[in-house]
Amino acid sequence: QVSAKMEPNSASNLFDDEDHDAGFRFKDWALFISSLSPKMKFILALFGSAFLLIVAILIEVVKMKSRKQFPKSKSIEIPNAAKEWTKNALNRIGDHECPIFDNVKQVQGNLPWGSFLDAGTGFHSLEWLISLPTTEWTAVTGDPKREKEMEREFGGDKRESDRIITGNWKDEKFLEGKVFDTVLADYLLGSVDGYAPFFQDKLFERIKRHVGKRLYITGAEPLPDKTDDKHGKIIVEIAKTRDAIILLAGERPYREYPLEWVLRNVKKNGYKVLGVSFFETSHSRGFVETQITVAESKLHKLNDPTVRNTMKKHLQNLRSRVRSLRWPAEFSNDYVVSLEPLEGKREEMDDKELKEMMEGYKSPILDQDQVFPRDEHSDSDSESEADESEVPPLMPIDKDKKA
Repeated sequence: QVSAKMEPNSASNLFDDEDHDAGFRFKDWALFISSLSPKMKFILALFGSAFLLIVAILIEVVKMKSRKQFPKSKSIEIPNAAKEWTKNALNRIGDHECPIFDNVKQVQGNLPWGSFLDAGTGFHSLEWLISLPTTEWTAVTGDPKREKEMEREFGGDKRESDRIITGNWKDEKFLEGKVFDTVLADYLLGSVDGYAPFFQDKLFERIKRHVGKRLYITGAEPLPDKTDDKHGKIIVEIAKTRDAIILLAGERPYREYPLEWVLRNVKKNGYKVLGVSFFETSHSRGFVETQITVAESKLHKLNDPTVRNTMKKHLQNLRSRVRSLRWPAEFSNDYVVSLEPLEGKREEMDDKELKEMMEGYKSPILDQDQVFPRDEHSDSDSESEADESEVPPLMPIDKDKKA
């Protein structure tokens, strides 16, 4: 636009007499470009940029070829300390820097992993297990569909002796005679109610026959019934809604158990407690929304359309509320219990020993004030008590009369 406003002869003043012809041609080109529409100017600039980029790439290719043809005689030696730091950093990235599994590795120390049983496998635990220097491993799931999914995901990482299998710990013949050096029960206790209801108190007694040297139990403290924590309130509400939908769909939700319950149970089932660790649970927005997605996936199993639509709207509202908050947020606890099997020794854990093991630990479910159903539904006990004078007399049953 600027050059279009120049006088016709002003461009020629830029050149001396010797370069008059070249200057004239440049002037014509300048006037021609200035007369183009903005769209054509953009296209011309685009082609020009592409041309310069191609030239730059060709120059780099020539440089690379020359470096290959005439390599430098000296190379830079990387210090061993730097190599080791890089290796450790990559290992931490590979392990996702999971504090739960980091704790398990720390307790294991120099003890070889040997043969390994993942007693309640999942994608996260199996991915970690594959990274360990084991002699062989077996991963157990209670869902045949999950077994197929995990075979597709990890089948290429298996050795000939490794296997992913479906089984139920209620089955006395399952893995009969097999003993593993290391056993991991990764959040297995909480999932038992979905596959073997009311078997929780027998779980670790059942698994003990397969534990050679170490058993590691990881779990989540149950969520409280109510809380004043801003993020905790919606986490609890989502959990309650999810479980309600799962029950209405004819399935059984997971049921977590407190650390105190676990310690009492393993003690009386003949284990020596080597260590107890607990961590504040960090809830990411993605994880919290996943719980809503789980609930949504069960809605089609609800027969009543009114209930189904009401629940669907409620889940949408919960998702909107989740997205209005800043995440991650720390709420509740996860724990790791490291154990060693004892031959035939069964003892009850006394309160003093339990208190020492759980020093500094707070259970939100056990520490909360007890809420009785009567407190929620009536103002006084008198309302729920019927006056004897109002109770109708019992009528004799006529045996000859059909019900």
